[in-house]
Amino acid sequence: MVRGWLYPQKKLRSYLSIQQWFQDTNPSPFYSCIFDSENTDCYSWALSKDGMFLFGGAYPAKDCRARFERQKRRLEQWGFQFGEVQKTEACQVLRPRGLRDFCCGRDGAFLIGEAAGLVSPSSLEGISSAMESAFALGRVLNRGVNNPCAAYRRAIRPLRWKLAAKVLKCPVLYSPLLRRLVMGSDLQAIRVVNSPQSPGESG
Repeated sequence: MVRGWLYPQKKLRSYLSIQQWFQDTNPSPFYSCIFDSENTDCYSWALSKDGMFLFGGAYPAKDCRARFERQKRRLEQWGFQFGEVQKTEACQVLRPRGLRDFCCGRDGAFLIGEAAGLVSPSSLEGISSAMESAFALGRVLNRGVNNPCAAYRRAIRPLRWKLAAKVLKCPVLYSPLLRRLVMGSDLQAIRVVNSPQSPGESG
């Protein structure tokens, strides 16, 4: 509400995030990131957690539930096992487009976290930026500077530039060709090493 009053022309791009929980019947636990341009220009995820299988995604608000269900049906063809829904969750998520979407506040009003647009445009994660910006604002206010808005803007400049860099990363993540090239390069890949056999095990 404060952002809308201070910056009525700077509306953040938003999606509807939907997530469902199922009993995990998949053969082995896994985590996956899903890019499906037919249902969303954002991304979806699937993961195993404490005996449950979670599937969710971020979708344009229009026909979001239909997109979600359609994507589930497509993933079943790839071997995903959903079963009976145990719980359904939904919320709005924000996705900044660039530096212009990061607004710190003015005239004695300050914005932190999602209100400031400080959300990762690639993962949609915002809690770490919310904590970092709140800590920075607290330090500024405790110093009693003459122009706290300007000081706060300077304090979170590295955070804003870090998130802006992730905006530049998005075309790589969301382009099938570029994504295949990056994954094929093994850049920052995590090596999976089989654990040594325990005594008594045969090869």
